[in-house]
Amino acid sequence: MQNDSALRAITNRLNVTPVDDLPRVADFLAAQLANCRLELLFADTKARDNSVTAHKLKTRISSLLQERSPAGRYTAVVLIKAVVDHGGINGLRASEGWARGLLNCLNKPDPVALKALYLVTLTRIFCLAQDDPTLLREVATPLLPSFIKTCLGLLKPIDVHNGGTESKSVPSPLLHPVLKCWIQLLPRQASIFRPSLDQIQMFCLELIGGGDTSVQSRELASELLCLLLSSTPKNTFTQEWTRMASNIIESAHVTASQLFRAVIEEHEPNNPAFQTIPWKENFSKEAKSSEHGKFGFRSWKGIYEGSNRLMALLSWLSHLVSTPTPLPVAAPIGALLDLTARLTVVTVPDFKGDAGNSLRLHKEASREEKEELWLNLPKIHMACLHVLHATWSAYRQALVPVQRTIAIQILDLFDNMCWHNGVRYEAYRLCTTLLADVDVLNLELRPAVLSRLIEHCCNDLKAEFAEEKINASSTGTQIDLKAKTTQGNHAQISSTNASVMHRSETCRAAWKLLPELLKEFPASSTPRQLRIEMERVAVLLDHEDAMLASVINPVISKENKSTASLLPFLARSSTESSAIEALLRPRMPVVHGTNVASSEKPDDHVSSDADEEEDVQNHGDESVPSPETSFNEVADGDSLEVLPKENNLLKSMMSDQMLQISGLQKRPFENLESEAKEKAFSADQEPEERETKRSRPSADPSDVVMGLEESQNEGQILRPSGGDDVNAVSMAADIPSMKGKEPDHSSMSSRPQNLQAEDSDSSDFEIPAIDPGFDTDEELE
Repeated sequence: MQNDSALRAITNRLNVTPVDDLPRVADFLAAQLANCRLELLFADTKARDNSVTAHKLKTRISSLLQERSPAGRYTAVVLIKAVVDHGGINGLRASEGWARGLLNCLNKPDPVALKALYLVTLTRIFCLAQDDPTLLREVATPLLPSFIKTCLGLLKPIDVHNGGTESKSVPSPLLHPVLKCWIQLLPRQASIFRPSLDQIQMFCLELIGGGDTSVQSRELASELLCLLLSSTPKNTFTQEWTRMASNIIESAHVTASQLFRAVIEEHEPNNPAFQTIPWKENFSKEAKSSEHGKFGFRSWKGIYEGSNRLMALLSWLSHLVSTPTPLPVAAPIGALLDLTARLTVVTVPDFKGDAGNSLRLHKEASREEKEELWLNLPKIHMACLHVLHATWSAYRQALVPVQRTIAIQILDLFDNMCWHNGVRYEAYRLCTTLLADVDVLNLELRPAVLSRLIEHCCNDLKAEFAEEKINASSTGTQIDLKAKTTQGNHAQISSTNASVMHRSETCRAAWKLLPELLKEFPASSTPRQLRIEMERVAVLLDHEDAMLASVINPVISKENKSTASLLPFLARSSTESSAIEALLRPRMPVVHGTNVASSEKPDDHVSSDADEEEDVQNHGDESVPSPETSFNEVADGDSLEVLPKENNLLKSMMSDQMLQISGLQKRPFENLESEAKEKAFSADQEPEERETKRSRPSADPSDVVMGLEESQNEGQILRPSGGDDVNAVSMAADIPSMKGKEPDHSSMSSRPQNLQAEDSDSSDFEIPAIDPGFDTDEELE
């Protein structure tokens, strides 16, 4: 009901408001229209009560789209965009007539912003129509060719008069919107772009080769050229992709040969076709391209234009390797790395002279040409690092055989060009991606270069968050990073993670690199001072990821002991993090009962000898008694004979006291309730009359109970009767002769005296007692 009333209110507002005043309320009406259930409102059914209101709304939008004033068309396109985005399949079907009207509006002399809205809305309709076969057949297929043709007309340059008779041609203001729309549509409608493939490709090549083209226009043109390969026939896609990659690399080598003519290059390319042939250069003229090249680019002149051409080719190459392909292709990784190696080896020499740099320069080259080359080199190096980053992000584990080559190129370039902010930014990004996939130990890099990378990473972070103080007595700038202790400092530090997004690109890249350095670099191979500096920066800047990485990868001392950890700082700064909570308080097994030591099974103290196991199995009449079995008089030190108890009595005793049984534990007998009658072995007893060896009792009560049940009428029950001063007691009983007799409970001795152990194997049955004064269990000999 609310949807119906809202729809009627929107329709009424569109009808009663003057057309010139509608743009003021267009955004409000579009927001309210998006809150309605448009998919049900635009359903093609006459049984619904709101069908009349929905029909009135569609009619009013169509009439506004045909208005003469731009205000009406602006209101119409805003409402159409809201219906298409939130109306589902039914709203999209209602937009077929609107799409034709928007195509007609592209040819009207409307403002640039309004035409950009037309392009965005039409692109949205064509993209959503791809999911429905009916809409694809009725909307996208018949209207998209007309849309492409209209867009080509919108890309024509505009002649601008500068107040005189001369006019200058400038790019169309709709260049970027049109290129972005094509980039969105090409992966979905590649076959429809095929008739216009040559025109679009020629236009993009002009943008890339143009000297006055902006960087954003070149980026969009390069991306569009890579997507145009999907419009080629499938049987030629792989060949076209490989040919384009080879032509880009070759054109880059040709451009670099002219651009670096003042440098005596010592790099030897892997491909002999790209090898530099020395010839006599005419340094009296500016450097320029000798021919149009593989792509028919316009010739360039001067170091600046040559640098822009080389950067455009590198940007095109990075887009090519990062664009997904419908078929597998053979990427020329070797030729690509050879190109980046040639470009990165040429670095800016030391300002004090060439002594600190291995470059050799032509003496005939002018000083102005050299200085202009040094001025443009950092941009070329940034483009090379961007190519390496795109290549590694696209292929990753496939580049493991060349990972050391890539790492050496990055760090060598960083070692020479770390003074440039843009080079550091690209190096930080690439190192962050590289460290997450490779093992640092396998790279075998120079420690000095790695140390320099860590130092600059920490310095960039400190420089952004610290207060710079210029010392009057020194020519340098001292960076002071102080931890404030005033009230409210915790809230200020806690917002560091959020404030880093408003910092420079270099600071954000260093912020992401610091945790990877602490996590991936082996703590043993990292210099101690650098490790301390990284941890110090992590604590002062409240870097949660860096502190967590430091805790996970601790420093081990020479004595194999962990050094001081950042865990207290991490726990203080990340009080609401579930990951830190799990690290601080890992879930442990629940312990039942109070006497934990007595409830553990002494598996490591119980003998598992095979002979003893066979003896126990063959002599089922022998079992371990319960501690509750009473003894008779034991003062004379003789062996004791104990009558067997009834089955139910044994079970009740075992359920309470069997957890205290342990084969090699000392047990005091002060709490025994009664004494058993003693019966010593005779001195001349035959060896065969003595009982057989048995395994020592297990801590499992169920096993002992089963043994007692089997031997309660014919077995021999042995009881230990020694205290702290008794070494061993051997016991035997003649159960058949004692049947019918009850043990005497009248006298009980808590500490038996004058007991002597047999010289034979009576010590096998000893059950030592636990002395509370000892920390560990001991077996009495």
